[in-house]
Amino acid sequence: MSWIVLPVVLLGNVLILHSQLTAVRTVQAHFAKSGDATLQRIDVVALLDAAEKAFPSWVLPGLQNVRHAVVMAGSIALLVLLALA
Repeated sequence: MSWIVLPVVLLGNVLILHSQLTAVRTVQAHFAKSGDATLQRIDVVALLDAAEKAFPSWVLPGLQNVRHAVVMAGSIALLVLLALA
Protein backbone atom coordinates (compact mmCIF):
# COMPACT_ATOMS: atom_id res chain seq x y z
CA MET A 1 0.00 0.00 0.00
CA SER A 2 2.86 2.37 0.85
CA TRP A 3 4.36 1.86 -2.61
CA ILE A 4 1.14 3.27 -4.07
CA VAL A 5 0.20 5.96 -1.55
CA LEU A 6 3.62 7.60 -1.05
CA PRO A 7 4.26 8.28 -4.75
CA VAL A 8 0.73 9.67 -5.09
CA VAL A 9 1.29 11.99 -2.11
CA LEU A 10 4.67 13.05 -3.51
CA LEU A 11 3.23 13.68 -6.97
CA GLY A 12 0.32 15.61 -5.49
CA ASN A 13 2.70 17.87 -3.60
CA VAL A 14 4.80 18.42 -6.72
CA LEU A 15 1.65 19.45 -8.61
CA ILE A 16 0.68 21.85 -5.81
CA LEU A 17 4.15 23.37 -5.81
CA HIS A 18 4.07 23.73 -9.60
CA SER A 19 0.67 25.45 -9.49
CA GLN A 20 1.95 27.87 -6.86
CA LEU A 21 5.06 28.70 -8.87
CA THR A 22 3.09 29.27 -12.09
CA ALA A 23 0.05 31.01 -10.57
CA VAL A 24 0.74 34.44 -12.09
CA ARG A 25 1.25 33.10 -15.59
CA THR A 26 -1.79 30.80 -15.33
CA VAL A 27 -4.16 33.49 -14.05
CA GLN A 28 -2.90 35.97 -16.65
CA ALA A 29 -3.52 33.42 -19.41
CA HIS A 30 -7.05 32.66 -18.20
CA PHE A 31 -7.88 36.35 -17.88
CA ALA A 32 -6.55 36.97 -21.40
CA LYS A 33 -8.59 34.09 -22.85
CA SER A 34 -11.77 35.27 -21.14
CA GLY A 35 -12.28 38.13 -23.56
CA ASP A 36 -13.48 40.22 -20.59
CA ALA A 37 -11.90 43.67 -20.79
CA THR A 38 -12.20 44.17 -17.03
CA LEU A 39 -10.31 40.96 -16.27
CA GLN A 40 -7.65 41.80 -18.83
CA ARG A 41 -6.91 45.12 -17.07
CA ILE A 42 -6.33 43.50 -13.67
CA ASP A 43 -2.76 43.55 -12.37
CA VAL A 44 -2.50 39.83 -11.59
CA VAL A 45 0.78 40.16 -9.67
CA ALA A 46 -0.75 42.79 -7.37
CA LEU A 47 -3.94 40.73 -7.00
CA LEU A 48 -2.09 37.57 -5.98
CA ASP A 49 0.27 39.53 -3.71
CA ALA A 50 -2.75 41.05 -1.94
CA ALA A 51 -4.35 37.61 -1.57
CA GLU A 52 -1.13 36.20 -0.13
CA LYS A 53 -0.82 39.09 2.34
CA ALA A 54 -4.32 38.33 3.64
CA PHE A 55 -2.95 35.19 5.29
CA PRO A 56 -1.24 35.42 8.68
CA SER A 57 2.54 35.85 8.30
CA TRP A 58 3.26 32.41 9.74
CA VAL A 59 1.19 30.67 7.05
CA LEU A 60 2.85 32.03 3.92
CA PRO A 61 5.60 31.26 3.23
CA GLY A 62 6.49 29.61 6.57
CA LEU A 63 3.90 26.88 6.98
CA GLN A 64 3.68 26.34 3.24
CA ASN A 65 7.44 25.68 2.98
CA VAL A 66 7.42 23.41 6.04
CA ARG A 67 4.59 21.38 4.49
CA HIS A 68 6.46 21.01 1.21
CA ALA A 69 9.67 19.96 3.00
CA VAL A 70 7.93 17.46 5.29
CA VAL A 71 5.84 15.88 2.53
CA MET A 72 8.65 15.68 -0.01
CA ALA A 73 11.47 14.65 2.33
CA GLY A 74 9.20 12.29 4.27
CA SER A 75 7.86 10.59 1.17
CA ILE A 76 11.30 10.18 -0.38
CA ALA A 77 12.79 8.93 2.91
CA LEU A 78 10.02 6.37 3.36
CA LEU A 79 10.33 5.16 -0.23
CA VAL A 80 14.09 4.72 0.28
CA LEU A 81 13.48 2.84 3.54
CA LEU A 82 10.94 0.60 1.83
CA ALA A 83 13.41 -0.10 -0.97
CA LEU A 84 16.09 -1.06 1.55
CA ALA A 85 13.80 -3.30 3.58
